[in-house]
Amino acid sequence: MTHPFDLTTTPSPAGPGVYTLNLLPGWGQGRALFGGVLAAAATRGMTETVGDPARRLRSLTVHFCEPAAPGEAELHIETPRAGRYVSHLTAKVLQAGRVTTFASATFGLDRDAVMAHLDAPAHGLGGPEDALEVPMGGLGFPEFTQHIQYRFAGQSVPYGGGALAEVNLWMRLAQPRALDLPALVALLDAGPPALLSRATGPIPMSSMDLRVQLNGALPEEELGAGRSVLLTSRCRWAGSGYADQDSALWSEGGTLLARCQQALAFFQRG
Repeated sequence: MTHPFDLTTTPSPAGPGVYTLNLLPGWGQGRALFGGVLAAAATRGMTETVGDPARRLRSLTVHFCEPAAPGEAELHIETPRAGRYVSHLTAKVLQAGRVTTFASATFGLDRDAVMAHLDAPAHGLGGPEDALEVPMGGLGFPEFTQHIQYRFAGQSVPYGGGALAEVNLWMRLAQPRALDLPALVALLDAGPPALLSRATGPIPMSSMDLRVQLNGALPEEELGAGRSVLLTSRCRWAGSGYADQDSALWSEGGTLLARCQQALAFFQRG
């Protein structure tokens, strides 16, 4: 049986640079479709267009331009430049002729280089077995959260009224599936906004864009079916209805998989 995530994020070729998507119900986020599945679909389409597993995704930027809805959509892929080592691609998801999502990505081959550096202290939050499982649907969170199991690590939780605007949580797909690149991209957008840990009641929020940096080859042996990843997120500024967020995604084995910066909008009336 095909996994629900694959059913709604796998593009079907429809012509040169054009694919069709069947965006299924069950992945809602308020009045829109969950942006993570749109980002995942764009990632799939661009990766397929590159057609070279050695030319790995290095960075991805996704803009959520207007709400998408369940149903048919088109995915348009272009390659502005493909050089010896690096390829630059763009993707657009369209419904009724309107752009709902715009993405750009950089893919690159490994280079011969002596220097290497990693400034990423261990998160110190324990493993998923040490964290508190919370059924997100029971907290009034979006429809798409039914597809993900959430376990909160640390002291901060949404609507906890805490001093820090941060959220740390372990996530895995409710229906087991290996965590490949599209799944990881979706999970980077699947956590509750860090700012909500300062709140004491619901505040509608949505991602306007996200910018992902990948850290080399994925450790596939740490990302098999049923494995979890840890998302650590922190908001350092919010005001005038907007907020920023810095996140990191870790494997159970402690490997830093990706980093993400997001711009969010929130809707709070006095």
